[in-house]
Amino acid sequence: MTLPQGYSPKRGKLPLKPVCKLLKSLYGLKQASRQWYLKFSNALLEEKFTQSATDNSLFIKSIGSVFIALLVYVDDIIIASNNEEAVKDLKIRLDKRFKLKDLGCLWHYALQLLADVGYLGSKPASTPMEANLKLSQDEGNPLDDPSLYRRMIGKMLYLTITRPDISYSVNRLSQFLSNLRMPHMKAAQRVLQYIKSILGQGLYFPSDSKLQLQAYAEASLPNNDVAEQLDLEIQIKVYVDADWGTCPDTRRSVSGFCVFLGNSLILGNQRSNILYRDPQWKLNIKPWLMLLVSLLG
Repeated sequence: MTLPQGYSPKRGKLPLKPVCKLLKSLYGLKQASRQWYLKFSNALLEEKFTQSATDNSLFIKSIGSVFIALLVYVDDIIIASNNEEAVKDLKIRLDKRFKLKDLGCLWHYALQLLADVGYLGSKPASTPMEANLKLSQDEGNPLDDPSLYRRMIGKMLYLTITRPDISYSVNRLSQFLSNLRMPHMKAAQRVLQYIKSILGQGLYFPSDSKLQLQAYAEASLPNNDVAEQLDLEIQIKVYVDADWGTCPDTRRSVSGFCVFLGNSLILGNQRSNILYRDPQWKLNIKPWLMLLVSLLG
């Protein structure tokens, strides 16, 4: 490393190849996020939280009738509980150690996103993307200034962590960052209008839902509807539907799946050219879900 100009040791001269000992993790270094996570996770373990083996960013605490789930993403945390007083006490204890900034409800980031890109006064839209819209990397006029589009997509990618309803649209738009055109910008604006229409959108987990596991998958296939059922200790159902060549540039299909525990959505994804027809996928997902269910009690 190169020492800053004007620095001189208190005693004597520096050796030929000096090495600095890091006394405190600095923001921006490669090890900074790892050291922060290590310190914060140890603090949660001291608070009697249990770290999930299926998702290392998930911490759960259950004492009597009080249940707290805490999710960590870099330096942001999400807390869910059936007891508001327990959450307040937890925030006070963590604030003494880390100086937290309470942002309130989850829709705060969505509101901040609209304010940052200047879309607070935009007209709401009922869907994140128009039906049957096929975007191409070569159609439309190029954007003069792509910086706004890239900033919008970056912020929306972060928002997809708590808003899975915009995951497909945002992931699709993020594929054109190197060759931006006007149709891409209009589609991104449509996503922002959709976010404006339902700032507080979230997933509903009913307390009276039965612990019955169901999985539904949609994939692009040439005129072929398939329904498969696999008899396991927990029943998994997979449904596959068709639309060949969804992407006009690569001619790839788009596959998606979602997993329900009773009436609660707990897992979902969409990808290009992936078909879940192998029974091994259903067998592999079962241990993960069984472990998560046992942890949640």
